[in-house]
Amino acid sequence: MVNELKCPRREDSYSWARDTDCRSCANKCASNCKSLNKGARQLDCTDYAIIKTAICDCCCTPLTPPPPPPPPPPPPPTEDKCQPGEMYSEITNPTTECTWCKDWCKNDCSEQEGEMVSNKCSLGPSMYFRTCKCCCQEKSKPSPPPPPPPPAPIKDTCVKPGDKYSESTYATSNCNDCDNWCKNDCSKQGAEVADKKCSVPGQSSWLRRCECCCNKPSPPPPPSPPAPIKDACVKPGDSYTETTYATSNCNDCDNWCKNDCSKQGAEVADKKCSVPGQSSWLRRCECCCNKNVKPSSPPPSPPTPSRDTCDKPGDISTETTIISSDCNNCKTWCEDDCSELGGVVVSNKCSIGESTFARRCKCCCNENSMLKLNTVKDLARLNAH
Repeated sequence: MVNELKCPRREDSYSWARDTDCRSCANKCASNCKSLNKGARQLDCTDYAIIKTAICDCCCTPLTPPPPPPPPPPPPPTEDKCQPGEMYSEITNPTTECTWCKDWCKNDCSEQEGEMVSNKCSLGPSMYFRTCKCCCQEKSKPSPPPPPPPPAPIKDTCVKPGDKYSESTYATSNCNDCDNWCKNDCSKQGAEVADKKCSVPGQSSWLRRCECCCNKPSPPPPPSPPAPIKDACVKPGDSYTETTYATSNCNDCDNWCKNDCSKQGAEVADKKCSVPGQSSWLRRCECCCNKNVKPSSPPPSPPTPSRDTCDKPGDISTETTIISSDCNNCKTWCEDDCSELGGVVVSNKCSIGESTFARRCKCCCNENSMLKLNTVKDLARLNAH
């Protein structure tokens, strides 16, 4: 099989074949080329149907060796590689914004239960694409807090003023027995439980070591003594007096102070009763009288008289001064006085006398009213029967 310039390429060789039809003829031509370790490329086929014969022209072409495999992709540059222990991921996306890369890296690392360490955005296959490269690392778990230091032994802390340490070992497996023992032990000392501890001594599960810290609080300081009456009796209108009574009753001091202040036209502002020396049958009375002191409560208003004058037929007018600050005593005195006169009280009037402890009583009695009153009483008794 010579080329004879029927084939377009010089390295090709010409061949022909004959068979019953063009298809079979082409297969035979290809078989001829294959025997030469070449491939067949048909040029032409002439079919003589009358004689059931077909002649094929073909070119045997040297086989083209398969292309070598593509070289492996170059490793990423040093700056793109993640550190040992980190996870690498990348994506190419149609975008022109590198901020998208940063957000994608954060989400991708989060899905891997990690956190982003670094990200890099570079131009993709075209100016409308960006390639994102990410490095993630596992989230660092917070280190557990250090265990709390063991509590200091009770014996070392039971050192405050009033503290007292005690301990005992009980044949029990219940720490409540320790609590009760501490309460009883502190109670015997007149103290309270400030701290307690129950522990197992050695390896015995049937013993308990009870430690207690009892605290007896210091008594409160005594109250400051009141200032002497003499030193405090210095306000305008104040007058200080004192005396010693042969009595064991401080009420006598109270009465003496009232009378003494009353003589001065004043009232008792302060008083004190004390035992002078060692004698239990004497009392020292100190008084502070003040002329400007208002009474602790104003005297009750006198009852409104039924009339202001005592000049009606049968009226009798009487008056007196009583040692009292209560106007009700005036009313009682008027009732008694009118009764002695054989009449009844028509009106009474009470006013302050020479001092705040005296009251001036004015009464109006009427004898005719007494007759009317008796008549009314008699009629009432008759009606009752």
